[in-house]
Amino acid sequence: MGGTELKTDSLHRWMMYSKDAYESGRIFLTTEQKREVEEGKRFAQRAYADVWARDSAVVQRVRSFLGKNFHWHQRLESSGTDLEVIQTLQSMIHGESVVLIAEQPRTGGAWIDPTPKPKGLPSFRKELMTRLGMSYDAATAYIDR
Repeated sequence: MGGTELKTDSLHRWMMYSKDAYESGRIFLTTEQKREVEEGKRFAQRAYADVWARDSAVVQRVRSFLGKNFHWHQRLESSGTDLEVIQTLQSMIHGESVVLIAEQPRTGGAWIDPTPKPKGLPSFRKELMTRLGMSYDAATAYIDR
């Protein structure tokens, strides 16, 4: 199943597939695959077509994808405006003739979570043990009382 990369962000590599190529003979999609399709639809709906249209690499990949997979878009592939190309793609994703799937990006480095993890508060038992010097059993007995 050969997809075409749409764009890569810090978390995912978004791949475009024609519906036929994605389903590739499957009669039913799994729950996970249905969730992935819905996630791709939401990603495309949140995108601003005019912003994507300014990215010439994205527009070129979309033109090539549409021309290769949907012969009726040959005019759009060669002479449609960049905005028309992106809006057509978004419409096709919404209608599910194009499926947009998030894959893990292929990077050599480690991924670092940019959001700091909240520091957990120590448990009451741990507080009794560290601040008052109680043993585990003594702290447990104190809590039970």
